[in-house]
Amino acid sequence: MPPKILIQTKYRILYSSSVSNNTSPSLHTQGHILDLVITRSSDNVLNGLPVIDCFISDHASVYCTFLPDKPSLTTKNIAHRKLKSVNLESLKRDLSISLLRSDPLNLRLHSHTEDRCDLDALVRRYTTTLSKFIDCHAPLKTKTVKVTPTVPWYNDEIKAAKRLRCKAERTWRRTRLNIFKSYRNRVTYLMNQARQMFYTNFVDENSTDQGRLFRPTKQLLSC
Repeated sequence: MPPKILIQTKYRILYSSSVSNNTSPSLHTQGHILDLVITRSSDNVLNGLPVIDCFISDHASVYCTFLPDKPSLTTKNIAHRKLKSVNLESLKRDLSISLLRSDPLNLRLHSHTEDRCDLDALVRRYTTTLSKFIDCHAPLKTKTVKVTPTVPWYNDEIKAAKRLRCKAERTWRRTRLNIFKSYRNRVTYLMNQARQMFYTNFVDENSTDQGRLFRPTKQLLSC
């Protein structure tokens, strides 16, 4: 095939994939462009065009600078209580001297209507008393966390395996028992398997339509 046809085919493939080549100067002693710096046409990731460094042989080395800025993650505020750190003995002692135990409204009622009214009052006292002691022993705290984007192939099995991996890592750091490696390898295996299966199915489902294949590819590569 003539070189001109090959060049036209190359640029046709780049155009159909919505990507572009950023190396404009010749990178070969014969005036050819052999090395490519390919980016998406819609992305601005280069800080200027690639430039030639020097000719080591008949090929020239080329370097370029990428913009280091990453998209900022969104944040959200979450509220939590440290219930596991509550001193149960102190909580029991406070409950034992509260009005909920010492004076539970002295229910001496006869009619059904009065019985229900005082029952509602007792429920309110129960709720307010426990809420007051919970706020005292485990006050509500808020913190700001970053919302990390999730990938489409992430599933509950990987989430459970990562939880076991973290637990094994804490045990390993405390006791130096060699149990962390197997859990780490399990998480890596599950992630690779899920990722491979998802992208294989994605390509199979969109292989008949190049437009449908390349449009979602941009979203997948940015996950």
